[in-house]
Amino acid sequence: MMKKGQAAMEFLMTYGWAILVVIIAISTLIYFGILDFSSLLPDRCDLQPEIGCVQFRVSTNSVQLVLRNDQGMEMTNVRVKVENCGTNNSVGTIAPNEEKLVVVNCATPLTAGTRFKANFYVVYDMGKITNYNKTGRIIARVS
Repeated sequence: MMKKGQAAMEFLMTYGWAILVVIIAISTLIYFGILDFSSLLPDRCDLQPEIGCVQFRVSTNSVQLVLRNDQGMEMTNVRVKVENCGTNNSVGTIAPNEEKLVVVNCATPLTAGTRFKANFYVVYDMGKITNYNKTGRIIARVS
């Protein structure tokens, strides 16, 4: 009777160590960037409510966003800043339900084929209140 228990325990220990070695090997490959699962994720542009990020594109020298004003009031003095890229201080005015292309030129060129992840900020005035600040996030492959 004791030999059956010992055989079962040896079986479990052998496979347990083998599974542990495989998990450590896969974790090491992921840690050092050899396995990159980020390429499987879709590109996206998220922005706080009231302003829509309709379309977006990241090239080696700029980030292009099409913003839509869903607030019902005119946005004036609109400025867009993209982290790790630059600032566009001359967007101007976006009327209600209007879509406007914003191009932010990057100070340093981006590498084609890599994934670009950054926060961006839309600062604008509305009526008598100035410096509304909305935060968004863009994740896209540089083309």
